[in-house]
Amino acid sequence: MQNYKLTLCYDGTRYRGWQKQGNTAQTVQGKLETLLSRALELGHRVIVVVNKIDRPDQRIHEVIDEVLELLLDLDATAEQLDSPMLFCSARNGTASYSPDVVGTDLKPLFDTILDYIRW
Repeated sequence: MQNYKLTLCYDGTRYRGWQKQGNTAQTVQGKLETLLSRALELGHRVIVVVNKIDRPDQRIHEVIDEVLELLLDLDATAEQLDSPMLFCSARNGTASYSPDVVGTDLKPLFDTILDYIRW
């Protein structure tokens, strides 16, 4: 079995959502959708992590809806749609299983990775 890791990093100063990057025709969103679609086709499990929940402008419930819509658009299976969802603040080093509960550490994230991902 192949393992995939997708990491998206940006410095936060020039990020403008899903618009085209540089002089290429490809967008960050297009790249992510392509990679996620392929992973779903291969039957890989998904863990959804909503980060930056500590920010005053967070949109947790809108992000949840957007992620579920994306998974539906990419023809995710019922199991993939029922993926665990965690809510994190990387800056504070916390994770929780509920958007309404503030985490105390990253243990929920690590436990989910160990319990849910097939090794």
